[in-house]
Amino acid sequence: MATIQNQLAWKSGDPTPRRRGSTWMRKRAAWLKKQPLCQDCMAEGVVNADDLEVDHVIPLFKGGKDNESNYRTRCSRHHKLKTAQDMGHVIRPEIGVDGWPIE
Repeated sequence: MATIQNQLAWKSGDPTPRRRGSTWMRKRAAWLKKQPLCQDCMAEGVVNADDLEVDHVIPLFKGGKDNESNYRTRCSRHHKLKTAQDMGHVIRPEIGVDGWPIE
């Protein structure tokens, strides 16, 4: 199975094959135990321990490594924003019912 994943990663141009399954879940759980808060929310002065994800600071598809030196705890909102930025997408602000951006 790992060989197939490596071949698919190689064919797609992804230099680091994605890691999922029980091994990834153990790594994820261990990291979230060490870093149980969204690090981006903390930088904004907010404590957030809800809906956490482990993000690769340098994305795997850009050659980042799948180890703790490349992990960062992010809430799903910050993870989506960073992933969109990594992919080169423009993030449009959410607009409230009054027509003004919601921050």
